[in-house]
Amino acid sequence: MKSESRVSVIGSVNIDEFYYVNKIAAPGETVQSTKLDVRVGGKGFNQAAAVACCLIHVELFAAIGSNNYDMIYEYSKEFPFLDAHLIKIDNIETGKAFIQKSNAENCIVLLPGANVFLSPSHLSFSSASEYIILQNETSIDLKFLINMDSGLKIVYNPSPFKKVDVSDLMKVDYLFINSSEFECLIALLEIDKVNNINHSLDLIGQKLPATSIVLSLGGKGLYSLFDGRKKFYSVYPSSNVVDSTGCGDVLLGFFVGALSILDRPATREEHVQLKAWKNTKNNITDREAALLVGICAASLALEYEGCAPSISLDAVIKRLSEEKIKMEVQ
Repeated sequence: MKSESRVSVIGSVNIDEFYYVNKIAAPGETVQSTKLDVRVGGKGFNQAAAVACCLIHVELFAAIGSNNYDMIYEYSKEFPFLDAHLIKIDNIETGKAFIQKSNAENCIVLLPGANVFLSPSHLSFSSASEYIILQNETSIDLKFLINMDSGLKIVYNPSPFKKVDVSDLMKVDYLFINSSEFECLIALLEIDKVNNINHSLDLIGQKLPATSIVLSLGGKGLYSLFDGRKKFYSVYPSSNVVDSTGCGDVLLGFFVGALSILDRPATREEHVQLKAWKNTKNNITDREAALLVGICAASLALEYEGCAPSISLDAVIKRLSEEKIKMEVQ
C-alpha cells in the first residue's frame, strides 16, 4: 500500500481513557465517574482514520510503547486504507489521554509517552503522497517539516498550541484552528485584540496571505478564509449529540480526503458520487466543497461514541444532499 498513499500523517497515537461524569470537575473538586471506556485515539490516529474513511490511501507515522503495540496494530487493521507505520519504543508507555466526559462536553489531559520519541529517521513518505498532516502532539515540529522542503501540501493543526516562527506559518498551505488556538494565533502574530471574529480573521489573513485557514467554533459553526474570500458555515442541525471527542480531527481528515478525491479522476463509485454532487454546485470551489464534506462527517461523528470508525463516505454524501448547512459570504 505504501506506494499508493496519497496522504501522509505525522501524529500521535494514544490510549484514550474516558471517565464518564455528571459534571466536569472544577479546580479543587473531586467527582465520581460512572463508567470507564478505553479506546485507541490520538490526533494523528484520528485524522489518518478519517482520511481512510474517505477510501483514500493514507500512511501514518507514529511512535507507541511496547505495552500496547498488539492492541493498536490490530485496531489499525479495521481501516483497510490506512497504512500504519507504528514505531515501537521499548521501556516507554504509549501516550495516554485522560478524558472527563459529561454529556457531549469533555476535558482532556494528555500524557505524551512514546509520542515524543518519534524522530525524523522514522519518516519515509510515499512517492504518491500529495498532502502531509501535522499536529503538535509529537516531537516532529513545523520547522522540521518546512526545512524538509518535500513539495507536499502542508495541513497544520497547531494543537496543543506551541510558539512557532511566523515565517514557517506563512509556508503552511492549510491551517486548522479552534477558538482557543485562534486566540493564541492572534497573540503570536502580534495582532491587536478586538472583540470581532470577522475583523480578527481578516487581520490574520493579511499576515498569512498564502495560507488557507479554517476556524472551528464548535457548535457555533466555522469560518473559512480561502484566497482572501471569507465564509461562515453553520453546523449540521443534529438532534442526537452523543460524543464530541475527536470531531475536529474528523473534520480535518475528511476535508483532506475530499480534496484528494476532487482534484483527480474518480475510479471508485463513492468518489464518482461525491464529484457528481460537487458538479451541481457551480458557485463553490473544491476547498469549500471539501469543507462541507468535513462538516457533514463531523456531524455524524457527534452521533456516536468514538469518531471515525462510525462514519462512511456514503453516509456523508447522503447528508450533503440534504443541504442543511448554510454557507454565507462574510
